[in-house]
Amino acid sequence: MNLALNAIDATPAGGAVALRGRATAPGVELIIADQGSGIPPDLRSRVFEPFFTSHSNRPGGLGLAISRRITEEAGGSIQITDGAEGGAEFRVRLPSL
Repeated sequence: MNLALNAIDATPAGGAVALRGRATAPGVELIIADQGSGIPPDLRSRVFEPFFTSHSNRPGGLGLAISRRITEEAGGSIQITDGAEGGAEFRVRLPSL
């Protein structure tokens, strides 16, 4: 949910957010892509730090830290890449049960 809400927040009016999922040999991969301005490579590791935010006008910065912790506790991982149509793309990989 946090990843989808962040994608919606990052996408300008008239843009789109794509949510996709696919089965993989070890489990499932979820992809959340937005059409925002993207995340610069030098900030990609920092966005998962508690209280880190790129929005200077409001508090926050826990959503991605919580998302990563939950994913890793389930044996999965989160990766950030550039989206195919601009913006950011988060890939969440989770193992099968």
